[in-house]
Amino acid sequence: MGTINFTNLQTVGAIVGQITDTDGNLSCKSITGVSDPPTDAELDSGFGTPSKLGSGTVGIATGTTDRYFCWTDGTNWYYVTGTAAT
Repeated sequence: MGTINFTNLQTVGAIVGQITDTDGNLSCKSITGVSDPPTDAELDSGFGTPSKLGSGTVGIATGTTDRYFCWTDGTNWYYVTGTAAT
């Protein structure tokens, strides 16, 4: 796998530019208004279903309080929670 180019990455919660590896396989999209934490249905609605997107799709989901880095393996959605520093 090649290195990841973060040149176009903007702030979390804002519109996120496309993140691609050197093979051009990864993409990133931002969605807002999800629950804390997001449901599978919200991620499907905002990004698309894992089976349609395939493995390697990543995105940022913005909830009321937290932000979520989300990714799919082509079957399921996974996420890691980001909470604002105080």
